[in-house]
Amino acid sequence: MIAKIKRGIILLKNASINDDDKNYFLFNILLNDDLSISIYNMNNSLNYESYYSPNENAAMDAYLLTRNKPVASRFRVDNPNVLNKLFENHCMDMNIFYEPKCQTWCNSNTVICDSIKDSIKNRGKEGCSQLGDNGMPDVFNTSECIEWCNIFKDECDEIKKQYCTSDKIISNDKCLTYCNENDCTDTLTNYCKNLTDDTANICGCFKPDTFYNTYISDLKNIFENIPNDTKGECLYQKCVNSKIPPKNCTTSLKNCIKSININNQGNITNKNNISIDANISDCVSTFKRRLEGGCDDDYVVAEDGVTCKKCGDNEIYNSTRTACEACGNDKIPNAEKTQCILNCTGNKIYNTDRTGCQECGGDSRPNADNTRCVVTCTDNKIYTSDLTACQECGPNSAPNTERTQCVLNCMGNKIYNTDRTACQECDENTLPNTNRTQCVSKKYSCNDNCKAGINGEYTSETECQEKCKKEEKQEKKNKGNRIMYIIGLILLLIIGGGFLYYKNTQNKSTNYKSIKSQKRIF
Repeated sequence: MIAKIKRGIILLKNASINDDDKNYFLFNILLNDDLSISIYNMNNSLNYESYYSPNENAAMDAYLLTRNKPVASRFRVDNPNVLNKLFENHCMDMNIFYEPKCQTWCNSNTVICDSIKDSIKNRGKEGCSQLGDNGMPDVFNTSECIEWCNIFKDECDEIKKQYCTSDKIISNDKCLTYCNENDCTDTLTNYCKNLTDDTANICGCFKPDTFYNTYISDLKNIFENIPNDTKGECLYQKCVNSKIPPKNCTTSLKNCIKSININNQGNITNKNNISIDANISDCVSTFKRRLEGGCDDDYVVAEDGVTCKKCGDNEIYNSTRTACEACGNDKIPNAEKTQCILNCTGNKIYNTDRTGCQECGGDSRPNADNTRCVVTCTDNKIYTSDLTACQECGPNSAPNTERTQCVLNCMGNKIYNTDRTACQECDENTLPNTNRTQCVSKKYSCNDNCKAGINGEYTSETECQEKCKKEEKQEKKNKGNRIMYIIGLILLLIIGGGFLYYKNTQNKSTNYKSIKSQKRIF
């Protein structure tokens, strides 16, 4: 067996050089560009040198010289069968794809080469699909399989595709890389179609076509300058920002939409809540809202042309719903904000044909529906008979409950006369009774601090004060007696309790001495 080592040196492990050794040796010379190769016979340590020159038929002349003397007959390797066999053995591995001499040989030996290539392909399919220690096929792991994948890309992709199911795409970075470089549409579309929560952020570009078609259609109905050939997925945030982003989106508009509300069918559910990146000039010029249909009801296109705004409290939408118009004085928007309607408030009422408001004057105020002015009498006033004004009640009179007439109202130290037509004064020693029907003598009571009233047990203030002082003095004395009684009771309880404690202690001491004496006896 001959092994080639660095710098063209060939080691002969056999004791003698037979024909096979010669052929293999010469083949290695053929594959090398060195002009001389040293040969060592390990048995007898004879040193040989070989000089060769390949001819155009890939045959070789070789001379074995010993100390510059011929030791063997001249021989040639020009048998095509021998050469083919030698090339076939040498080109069995990946050399067949990379080594120029193998490629040259294959040009004239296509059948053998195709067979070798098929063999390498099949061996790779079997070996590189085996799972390594990390649980992944060797197409992801070993340098040999990665080199094989460079030649047999379709077969390699098939192994990767079979391994990279949806769950592995989510959890495996190499599968994620594979799907970013290759087409995993079928796998991901099937996985994403029933998914409600895309926590892995991979499904944005794998929704049904109807979703993206509906979405781009809604966008074009809102914004007027979106190019016709723009794809829905290229403006869909969750696709553009997905871990597997779209591969055919070259539009500069793909980062324009910052936020948007979309339902599961692709419909935009809130036109007003679409946020456009105003820092990108293409976005501002492209995403100009249509004046009609660019915003939801109750909103119009704002002055910047990109956002929506709601009309103010005292504004209505113009006839095309493209702008807001202010309502004037005494007017407010109707419920639909489509027209300004008269609105008389404060101290105003509607005029007869309801085209304006007029102020109520004097003591008058608007009625409940602001259709007429009515007087509002307060304080000591009553309504006139026609209810158009108020009049003041005179002295000793006040409005009745309905404020339709002034009624007698005796106050102070006065009582009503017999027919209740006037008031009369009580003298200084009397006061009006509760109903102000008669004057009664003044009475005084300790409870009222001897002030004059109509109730009390004393007839004069002096008598009241003397009696009240005596009662107060007696009350203080009674209060002191009660305190002394309580103190005495407390002391009695303390003394009694101490006596009982003492007797109980004496009894225990007597019992202890008795028991102790009994112990001495025994």
